[in-house]
Amino acid sequence: MFQSRIADAWEMILEHAKEVPHQQVLVVVTHGMVLDHISKTYLDVDPQIRQLQIIPFRNTSLSLVDPSPGHNSFHKIISGIFNDDTHIPPEESKSLL
Repeated sequence: MFQSRIADAWEMILEHAKEVPHQQVLVVVTHGMVLDHISKTYLDVDPQIRQLQIIPFRNTSLSLVDPSPGHNSFHKIISGIFNDDTHIPPEESKSLL
């Protein structure tokens, strides 16, 4: 049930992404377990990350994804931004754990 709900949500995200004008972005906010499943199922992530039992997403982290599937049908991570929380100063990030 969980996986089929995420699959439906992913399709909805991709449909909405088609409507986004060039040079703009679609922001999707969700929790770590959903991100874990999306990352392992649909994104072109490093094989070592894919092997983790649970990807340790940091609170408020950002990931940029190209909504067009790549040559291997996985969606590419843009500019290497995956699970990136560098927008949070180190002293503040500790309070988000």
